[in-house]
Amino acid sequence: MHKKIINALASVLAVLGILVGVVALISPIPVGVIIIALNVSILLCVNSVARQQLKRLRIRSHKVNHYLHRLESKLETRFVFLWRVFVKTRPPVIEPNDEHH
Repeated sequence: MHKKIINALASVLAVLGILVGVVALISPIPVGVIIIALNVSILLCVNSVARQQLKRLRIRSHKVNHYLHRLESKLETRFVFLWRVFVKTRPPVIEPNDEHH
């Protein structure tokens, strides 16, 4: 129960941080992008619904999936905890059917 409360609080703070990042986008320094990226990563780490939504987005959009796959390769050595979250959101690989009779 204690972990659920902490995760819910972290989710709320991450969403508020994303909103702050959106407001900060109008500043001449691109600090809003950094704030949004940081808070989205926090949200993905603590919220399973956010991970499910990202997985659905990756299934629907090949371009987003390709971009995140490239990002995974950069995160793997530097930010392992975040890399693991992105790996969980990978769409399932559909194997080609070997039946060619």
